[in-house]
Amino acid sequence: MNGLFHIGVFLFSLLGITEPQKTPTRCQFPGFVQNRIQTNVREQWITQKIWSGDGYKWTSTVTVDVKGSTMDVRRHVKQPGSQRKPVIDFLYNRTCLSKERENVYRVIQSQVGRNAQYMCIEFVKYSDGLLRVKDGPLVDRNEDVLCDEEHFVIDQWPWHVESTTNADSACMMNGGFTFTVKDKLCSNWLPSTVEMDCIRGEGLLFDFHSADCNMVHPGSSKTRETLHCFSSWKEDGYIFLVLYVHGEPPQFTLRLPDNSPASNLSSHAKFDAYFYHGVVASTLVSGGPPQQGLKYYELEMHRTDLSLCHDISSTCQDYASQNLCSQPDEQRFCRSSCKNCAQAPSDKPECQFQDSYRGSWHQYETNNENHVTINMTHTTFSNINVSFICKYKEDRMYKYKTISVFQNGCRPRYACLEFEQPGNNQNVLRYHLGKSTSADEKDGLLKQQCQFADDSPPLKDKIRSNAFKNLIAMNNLTFVPCEIGGRIPFDVPLSKDNQCSGNITDQNPFDCNDKTDGLWITTQNCKDDRMPALSEYKCIVSEELQNTDRMIIAMNSKTKKYNCWILTKYIGNTGWTHGSLLYQMPSTKCGMNTRTAFRSNSQLGAIKYFLYDRQKETNCTELPKPKSTGSDKRPSGASSITNLVNYTLIVSSFLLCFLNIK
Repeated sequence: MNGLFHIGVFLFSLLGITEPQKTPTRCQFPGFVQNRIQTNVREQWITQKIWSGDGYKWTSTVTVDVKGSTMDVRRHVKQPGSQRKPVIDFLYNRTCLSKERENVYRVIQSQVGRNAQYMCIEFVKYSDGLLRVKDGPLVDRNEDVLCDEEHFVIDQWPWHVESTTNADSACMMNGGFTFTVKDKLCSNWLPSTVEMDCIRGEGLLFDFHSADCNMVHPGSSKTRETLHCFSSWKEDGYIFLVLYVHGEPPQFTLRLPDNSPASNLSSHAKFDAYFYHGVVASTLVSGGPPQQGLKYYELEMHRTDLSLCHDISSTCQDYASQNLCSQPDEQRFCRSSCKNCAQAPSDKPECQFQDSYRGSWHQYETNNENHVTINMTHTTFSNINVSFICKYKEDRMYKYKTISVFQNGCRPRYACLEFEQPGNNQNVLRYHLGKSTSADEKDGLLKQQCQFADDSPPLKDKIRSNAFKNLIAMNNLTFVPCEIGGRIPFDVPLSKDNQCSGNITDQNPFDCNDKTDGLWITTQNCKDDRMPALSEYKCIVSEELQNTDRMIIAMNSKTKKYNCWILTKYIGNTGWTHGSLLYQMPSTKCGMNTRTAFRSNSQLGAIKYFLYDRQKETNCTELPKPKSTGSDKRPSGASSITNLVNYTLIVSSFLLCFLNIK
């Protein structure tokens, strides 16, 4: 039997099956807690940041450096009126001793002037740039019960990063609200308003009826402020929105009550909310902050009336009874009490969208897919959950004035929609959306609205844009010739160590038919999943643009995904003298400005082909048709393992027989 055992060990060693080796593991804090690298700078966690009264400068903050198994915590304090660097004090260091369970760690804490102590902490991720920490008791002895769940208390100061580049721009709360500040920040009888994510992703639009009501930047002359959502969550019956100004770090928190009446669309009951100058998650019923010196405001809010003709304040009835409706403010803000509903916006359609625009369309863009439905009078976008109602069409033009009406308290918005179709091709519809405004001009289109431009970050061109966006028809697609005009060799320098070459052609390489609607790419030595040995596409658009570039939109025959190609005639100062350039974009987002955008932004994810136009061939040599591999064919690696197992079993049987004979 001992002989058989040793033979079995020998045979299993042939297969590489051995007892797993136990290697000591080092305790490390989880990956989402480790400091990130942003533009070659190691990004710290920020917490307990206190801002000055005007909201423009910070006075003190705490930074947390997490690297591997260590956590270093320091406080930074600015001296009032001083231009010197902040004074930095070391608070404590925590070193990971063991991982107790998912995201729960036992640590040892070191501080200057006292003995080491022990505690357990738990990390809770809320978004990419924000997390919360639950602390257990800090004690002198490392006891087993330290990590029991009932001992944990969540810190009311979240940790957050300073960068808002990758912030989630969608808010957990949406709708229009009317509010007053309880501490009498201003004396204007008109309340202020805030519209939250009325068009998904645009943030919070505060409208203060006088500058002294501005609680975002008190003392400024601004009557309007736009804040964007950095992170949002629900906790202990409250909704927390962490907010920031474009180009600035996260700075504000708005706390709203969960459930009714704040989230009840049909309720106009008043409720209390709190606006903090700091990233804080206070769950105190009083709304007070967890630390002295943190500025905050108590607000009395209610959801704005959903009707198109309404009073902005209950005071309107008193003004109407005093015959004060002739005043401009009363006419505008007290339409119901002052019987001025004729001046209110109307959601009744007053024009029709062109027949060829109507139908179901899809927008294929990286991180921004969008389903668009157009009927006779309405255009609806799924990614922002808004419909645009046709109000006016400009003669001999393709621009439409539209109105969007909401059922959540947001006020109606006017916007300009412009469409464009390439010739008689109904596979693609192009559009762009102009700036939204709450004001209307009775003489047709708004001049401001039909000046198209990208939004400021983080939205950029996600909703409104300068360039046209391409929509692909969901039904009845017709494939068209790609118009490359033969077979063109190319080089693609994917990296220093990965020089790829191949051919692109609109002639079918398997039967040399040149009357096709296909595009074929064959490659050699391309170590990139985006460029397999053979790719086939079906073209739905091939159009020469005004700048002489050719735009092609095609569907990958295998993946059924669409993307855009730009074939340039002008190549600029690239040093390439053999032919044109071809840009393969990762989505259908492209147009006349693609070449410029590619030069200014290397992160588009496009592939640039250097074409040898002068070697273009119209003669064709048929390629052998690819063989069907069959779904049951094993990979070569699997076959090798199977052969080894079979060989081992044969040897094993032979040895057993030999021992029996012995």
